[in-house]
Amino acid sequence: MKVVLAEKPSVARDIANVVGAGTKRNGYFEGNDYAVTYAYGHLVTIAEPEEMNPAWGGPWRMAQLPMIPDNWKYKVVDKTVSQFNVIKNLFSDPKVSSIICATDAGREGEHIFRLIYKLSGSKKPVERLWISSLTADAIKDGLANLKSSEEFDNLAHSATARAHADWVVGLNFTRAYTAMNRQLCTIGRVQTPTLALIVDRQIAIESFKEKQFFEIVVSFAPGFLARYITPTEEPQTRLHDQAAAQAIIDTIKPEKHGLVQSVVTAEKKNKPPALYDLLTLQKEANKRFGYTAQETLDIAQNLYEEHKLISYPRTESRHLSTDMVAELPRVLSTVLKSPTTSQVAKDALEKEGMVPGKITAALIRPKLSKAYVDDAKLTDHHAIIPTYNTPTANLPDRQRNIYSLVAMRFLSIFMPAEVRDETTVILTIGEHNFRAKGFVIKDPGWTALEPKKDKDGEGDKEEKGKAKGKKKSDGDKDKDNAEDAQQLPPLAKGQQVEKQKEELKKGKTSAPKPYDDGTLLTAMKNAGQEIDDEDLASYMKQKGLGTPATRAAIIERLLKSSYIERQKKYLIPTEKGRALIQQVHQDLKDVALTASWEQGLADMQDGKMQLDSFESDIAGFVSRLLPDVASQTASLPSVPREGEVSFGTCPQCQLGFVRQTPKGAGCNRWKEGCNFSIWRDIYGKELTDTHIKELVEKRITKEIKGFKKKDGSGKYDSRLVLTEDFKVRLEIMAGAPGENGGGLGACPQCKEGTVRLNQKAAGCSRWREGCKFTIWKEAFGKELSEEEIKSIIKRGTTDLIQGFKKKSGNGTYNARLVLNEEFKVRLEFDNTVATAELAGKTNGNGGNGTGAHANGSDRGHSDN
Repeated sequence: MKVVLAEKPSVARDIANVVGAGTKRNGYFEGNDYAVTYAYGHLVTIAEPEEMNPAWGGPWRMAQLPMIPDNWKYKVVDKTVSQFNVIKNLFSDPKVSSIICATDAGREGEHIFRLIYKLSGSKKPVERLWISSLTADAIKDGLANLKSSEEFDNLAHSATARAHADWVVGLNFTRAYTAMNRQLCTIGRVQTPTLALIVDRQIAIESFKEKQFFEIVVSFAPGFLARYITPTEEPQTRLHDQAAAQAIIDTIKPEKHGLVQSVVTAEKKNKPPALYDLLTLQKEANKRFGYTAQETLDIAQNLYEEHKLISYPRTESRHLSTDMVAELPRVLSTVLKSPTTSQVAKDALEKEGMVPGKITAALIRPKLSKAYVDDAKLTDHHAIIPTYNTPTANLPDRQRNIYSLVAMRFLSIFMPAEVRDETTVILTIGEHNFRAKGFVIKDPGWTALEPKKDKDGEGDKEEKGKAKGKKKSDGDKDKDNAEDAQQLPPLAKGQQVEKQKEELKKGKTSAPKPYDDGTLLTAMKNAGQEIDDEDLASYMKQKGLGTPATRAAIIERLLKSSYIERQKKYLIPTEKGRALIQQVHQDLKDVALTASWEQGLADMQDGKMQLDSFESDIAGFVSRLLPDVASQTASLPSVPREGEVSFGTCPQCQLGFVRQTPKGAGCNRWKEGCNFSIWRDIYGKELTDTHIKELVEKRITKEIKGFKKKDGSGKYDSRLVLTEDFKVRLEIMAGAPGENGGGLGACPQCKEGTVRLNQKAAGCSRWREGCKFTIWKEAFGKELSEEEIKSIIKRGTTDLIQGFKKKSGNGTYNARLVLNEEFKVRLEFDNTVATAELAGKTNGNGGNGTGAHANGSDRGHSDN
């Protein structure tokens, strides 16, 4: 009897049906001299540190590290012990002559089997079932062509090395940073560099400084547009000097015509994109349907395992093997007869001679170039394609969407290229050059099968990157698409065309976008280098973060750990995630280093590296780095435990959080010396959680009613403020602080109070005593800086300020602000003081007077 071990019960059932093992037993199927059993994914795992060495038990301390096992121990996962025993008993049954490994055909599937086999103690011979589809035909063919288990030893070594490296790097540095920060800080060999990518992108967005640019667009009769281009080797349409752009506008405005200098038309062919691998399928599903990487993987796995509609999805290959060509006519006929295939697609394929029942290998072979069929570019599995099975009418919408993507991409490789005529026209107006571009589609080819947006230039970005040769910003793509899509009239060199109007268009450069699932997957594959050009990306092929099977799980793990969060479709780092990346050692977040480890694992799989050598490198890395980590000081803000009430980050130490205590609230890092606290009962009033949260986060509460007077004669209302020495005081005692509680200087009016800044104004702290001194932040359409307000308070004037807005809205002007004898703020320019006042307006935060509002008069300046 033979024992077949599948990775999941559903796969075991499929195999049992094929081999005739029709009797259901406890944990396996039996019949026809077969026993088909199953795992539940990983039944065996690496033992806990303390199970390998008692000295590595809790509590976690830096002195325990490094933890590098001399002899690796494994254990059965507690909840799967009963199923493991079923497998072990079958493996040891004297009637069993051999074992067939039928776990998933990949690195993790091999690892799952090898660990079960190791712990079972079996010595019986093993053969490997290696298939890319779970259809009955594929299983029969695979069983008829079983492979020797020894062929996959290198793959097994690579899987072992990956598991050991994740354990050694992850556990050592998780314990190190957790012990340092007194809170759980999970570190991962792939997880942490991926988090660094997301944090670095967010920092780039926040530090981005937009730049204004200008484009000159001219309309010509009978209705086409041309853009000004610079007289440089690589002409640009953007100008950064407005005055220079306006000078060109002024020069060409009197001209009535443009002169055509050249007309160049070239035929361009856009071939069908390559078939999907898991990465490109995840990216397309994210763009088309908004599915996360994990959702797409789960749906694809379901289509593979349950519905048998697509081939193995966890593949890195976008090609087919030459020996598969003979099978493709049957697959093609199945897809064309499918109810999910549109009539448009069926008609388009019929024009190419692809009629179900009449498709032969000889017919399709000429259409399949090396872009689609290339043995040299195969990995463990071929590209994702449909199977012989036809979708049922009740296939769920999500499964139907993913199946349709795979099916349409498969159909497209049998279609001709899209053919278009692209025309570029150079015109001159005076001495200046302008460019008009347009295209005409002569044959839609494969794009007839795609949604309209792909025909507008948003198809497979890797394929388009290959054709373009370089990457452009999203803004550039949108501009080019709009410019290129116009229909140009017949034009000839030397022809004059009527100029209708000229326009100066303003634009601003855009910050990079946050990562979404699709762009992050690309960044992980390319080790942080977002390369859409396939030739360049192939250079990084083996140097990515993670594998197709693990990248989605990494994203989900970062979400679960609260290091990142989803904001609509984007992945944004949390404060916790940013703080961790700021603290961890550079080598732990180094994308290139982690990518080099992935390269080592790939080399091992190819037999180019030994397991011992790789593990020695990892152990040496950990041992070298730990002393540097141990020398760091805690800098990660604390986070509350589950169920623990937090009022926010401690404003005093900035590392702890303010938690609820029996009599109020205090910093959780009191053992480390932070004495910040807020008493709930203060000035005869019991504070609510909202009051405490306002003090922690804003350092000032809203007005609270009902404070008791000391002499018991009555009550009064006031706001509470957190002073600069982190004490809670009544506002009437502390003055009217801003959000930071700080002062800008002595009040120039009453000479006794302090001028403090709040959200809308700066005002005297003695406003309750009647001082009405106030300076509003917004003056004449201009937001004043803190330094400018300080200058008014201390010097009575500012330096020249640029950019005050005219009341008419037509332009700006420059002026100084001065403080007059009545302590009103006025404009001063050309030795003239404007009558407009900007002082004395009533404000509950910064002043309580009844002086005049700023009236914004523009008198005293020129309109030129």
